[in-house]
Amino acid sequence: PGCSTVSRPSGKGAPTCSTVRTNPMTGKARTNSESTPFRGRSLTTGAPGTVRDQKGGFTLRVLVTGASGLAGQSILSALEAEPDWRTWALSRRSPPPAAAAKATWLSGDLLGPELPGLVAGVRPDAVIHAAAWADVDGCQRDPALAKRINLEATEALVGALGAIPEPPLLVYISTDYVFSGEQGPYGEMDAPSPINVYGESKLAGERAALTYEPAQVIRTAQLYGSGDGTRDNLVTWAARELRAGRTVPAASDEYGTPTLVQDLARYIVARIGDWAAERVGEEWSGVKFDEDRAAGRNPAGDRTRIPLWPPGRIIHCAGPDLVSRYEWALAVMEAIRVLEGSVSGSVEAVAGEALRRPAARPKQGGLRTEYSSLDPARTPLMEGIFEVLREVHGEVPGEVPGRSSGGGEGGRKR
Repeated sequence: PGCSTVSRPSGKGAPTCSTVRTNPMTGKARTNSESTPFRGRSLTTGAPGTVRDQKGGFTLRVLVTGASGLAGQSILSALEAEPDWRTWALSRRSPPPAAAAKATWLSGDLLGPELPGLVAGVRPDAVIHAAAWADVDGCQRDPALAKRINLEATEALVGALGAIPEPPLLVYISTDYVFSGEQGPYGEMDAPSPINVYGESKLAGERAALTYEPAQVIRTAQLYGSGDGTRDNLVTWAARELRAGRTVPAASDEYGTPTLVQDLARYIVARIGDWAAERVGEEWSGVKFDEDRAAGRNPAGDRTRIPLWPPGRIIHCAGPDLVSRYEWALAVMEAIRVLEGSVSGSVEAVAGEALRRPAARPKQGGLRTEYSSLDPARTPLMEGIFEVLREVHGEVPGEVPGRSSGGGEGGRKR
């Protein structure tokens, strides 16, 4: 029962059962018992829920671009949890001290002539494209540079990967700024309509990535966290200003879904594991899919699970709380008060237009995570803020009010 193919070995022996399944990337049938080479190493199925090579490990070669940025550093840390995977980090900058030992570092430019040789030398099974120019106002001031970094570098990477005999998986990290912000938060099937140069350049990068197969776009929203030598995000900036006794102006009319960078990193690693396991026809202990959501999304009525590759090969990973930037800053102030007993700075609610920024921001932004089924792993906003403050300042809070609910000031669950 449950077998689509039953065969009996010659001579003595019980019948064997192998379920014929379709590889979503090639469309070809393959069985649970087949093995797939990953750059010269043959992976074979082991115990249920695992994929193992001949040494008992799950071995992949992973290349991370933009490895010195906030997302890149967190992804390197998440990959450390897979001891049998090998990681290479590509960056124009020197490796941050805390990340230097987590990967083999390569110095290079995605738009330089050295890129094809670097990629061919690594022979990756998966590439996480975290390199981007995420300065929204900077992109608005210099559209040509935004296009060069966010689009043309992606095109160059796609070209280099396409020249590899066994093309690796490409994971392109994108943003909720591909949407207008008129009716958010947005799901994977909503039509993008960016309102600033940054969003336009990232959407163009998405489309360039999706000309390549196999590729997956993972959109996220309002990343926050701590990194070695990385740009400020709202949590790190607001905490510094509040501790210095200054007023933090924050837009009360701009809503989004702040995402702890470690959640994004762990999710990307899980997606790569699922993809690799799918290639050898084995379920993996990575991301599981919700049957009820699948029922409403599958016209054929298949209630088993949402497909590994959703329509359009685009998936969302974002925090669980929908808040304004003002509410987010208030949550940072409350976290400091809990940690230190008082806070000398203040938060001021302002209209987004009053901040006089070069680039327009989505008003009702953020992302819905309809396909990722990531709810158990997504960190509530207040808990994420405490985690960042511990990393930056070394404080370890005791029992934190609101830690289980995680909504922060004005937080709404999605």
